[in-house]
Amino acid sequence: MLTTLSESPSSTVFVATREDLDDGAFLVVKTFSQSAIRHYGDGVGQRLLRERCALEQLSHPNIIDYLGFSHDANNFYITLEHAGGGDLFARIATTGPLDEASARQPAAEICAGLGHMHALDFIHLDVKTENVLITLQGQCKLADFGSSVRLRRPEDGGGPPPPALLGEIVGTPEIMAPEVVCKQQVCEVADWWSYGCVLFETLTGTSPFFDAADHTDDVLPLVARILRGTFTIPDALALSGEVVDLMRSLITRDTFLRLGARPHGRLAVAGHAWFDGTMTVPGGAQPEVQADLPHAFVDAELPTGEALIDTLLAL
Repeated sequence: MLTTLSESPSSTVFVATREDLDDGAFLVVKTFSQSAIRHYGDGVGQRLLRERCALEQLSHPNIIDYLGFSHDANNFYITLEHAGGGDLFARIATTGPLDEASARQPAAEICAGLGHMHALDFIHLDVKTENVLITLQGQCKLADFGSSVRLRRPEDGGGPPPPALLGEIVGTPEIMAPEVVCKQQVCEVADWWSYGCVLFETLTGTSPFFDAADHTDDVLPLVARILRGTFTIPDALALSGEVVDLMRSLITRDTFLRLGARPHGRLAVAGHAWFDGTMTVPGGAQPEVQADLPHAFVDAELPTGEALIDTLLAL
């Protein structure tokens, strides 16, 4: 272990090297204490289980690479590639918002990563700038799948999976879609709302529903703005009509009218005029959707208590 990236009462994230790698490549290791999972309740362990289940199935240039899962007598470990370039939130905080020309490629890469997830029936449910990692080469990769849910396809295998009811509200309030806030049925279109919020923050430096006047402990004003679905784009930025239309098409309350809704999904977003045919990153080949992925739980099926620990130990 070399450097601690983050630390909480239940987990620690390290940058490390592995002795069996000749090139001395850095890795990221997420460590979760078994005692902390028992102490802080099922939420911590369920986030770990969600993340491991998603990472095991996802493989795409714009999704962080999963390198393994293990445990010892005290801890669980998830090993990931080390992107090396920080995250999009830190990049914006350090250098300021991106202009449209600079934002187009990151937006295309995030879109491609989400499209791969959705093709495998996973919803991220926490798409935000902090969860977009950047490699040393400048490539964007989605990370942190602790809020993710996999929708279950019909038993006959026909058609897309129906939306799911979440057992709890997951994700980050500022980027939550209204249907997530209201604990309604959700599907992959919830991620496209959050994607619109990420694009807004990339171009303006703040999220569309943030208000500095809000009290930090009171989310009700924020929730009210999200449910209204109205936001203001600063005139001083002189953003193009195309990108304004893209953001308003994504951040729209009606899930049937929201850009990215079924049946077109990622293709509708990638085909928007703002990208102007310059979507240069791969959407990824359509993966084969398996009817019964191992350990791929929809929210209602997540184990609890000692059964949750036993499930993690069996992975």
